[in-house]
Amino acid sequence: MHATIAQVRTSPVLPIDRAGKTIRSAIAKQPRSGPVVLSSLGLQGDDQADKRHHGGEHQALYLYPIEHYHAFQAELRAHPIDTLTDLPLGTVGENLLTQGLSDTSIFPGDILTIQSNSATNTPPVRLIITAPRMPCATLAHVTTPAFVKAFLNSGRVGFYARILTLGSISAGDRITLTPAHTRALSIRDLAHTRAGLIQPSTETLRAAIAVEGLHPEWKSKLESILTKREPTP
Repeated sequence: MHATIAQVRTSPVLPIDRAGKTIRSAIAKQPRSGPVVLSSLGLQGDDQADKRHHGGEHQALYLYPIEHYHAFQAELRAHPIDTLTDLPLGTVGENLLTQGLSDTSIFPGDILTIQSNSATNTPPVRLIITAPRMPCATLAHVTTPAFVKAFLNSGRVGFYARILTLGSISAGDRITLTPAHTRALSIRDLAHTRAGLIQPSTETLRAAIAVEGLHPEWKSKLESILTKREPTP
């Protein structure tokens, strides 16, 4: 697998105006040049307005494949969704724009090792994938509600990571994937399971719940889905 960091993006919380409505959000992240330092909660200079649903150690970084943008851009040019005819890079609020990764080939518990492409003596950063990103009201605000549905249905939602080893990240850095010991549900399938779009087997759900590194909230959600399936004694 050959994968890289295409862009590193951050933003403070800012007012965002659209269609006569103003919200405060840090979704409008801008590309950074040079190395950006990490803390356990994410990139230096980045923030979240809604800390109940965004941020925290289990969602310290949001990664999104550039290939997903290219797919949406082609689809929107051919078939606009409401007034949406394009999806510029950065629209979905990613911290790390990746190249060479996909929601179908990334699983919770996978470890990404990010090595500097320029500084040979720089220690690598290590991340563990924790969960898919589920679309929120802020994404609907900066796109359209109909796009949010298409975003989820496509399975191109991106993924959150917890930081295992601190350091700094730059555009151009190399990514090495170490697969999780158990790979039960991919990021796409996990998002679709939570949305009720697919129904994995009971055995698959149990395996997914047991994955080391899975976001605790997602573990609870999968346990709830499993409990509803199993007959009451």
